[in-house]
Amino acid sequence: MNSPGRSPGTTAAGKENELNGIVRDPSGAVYVIANANWNGSGMFALKKFNSSGNPEWTKSYAPGEYFGVKAERIASDASGNVY
Repeated sequence: MNSPGRSPGTTAAGKENELNGIVRDPSGAVYVIANANWNGSGMFALKKFNSSGNPEWTKSYAPGEYFGVKAERIASDASGNVY
């Protein structure tokens, strides 16, 4: 939830989040990919929810690992692979 007076995606001073994609695989699992900029230090994360909506895992990637990489979109194929 945003604080009053903050722009959409801004969660706290110096922290901005950007949702870039949601996809559902054939089993009903949902994957969400987002970018975050926390005080100039960018990262992105991929999160999986099962078909009941419960979180299963999160994978995050920080600048030290993949500097300058930004998540743009997400896709799933008929076999349930996520790209």
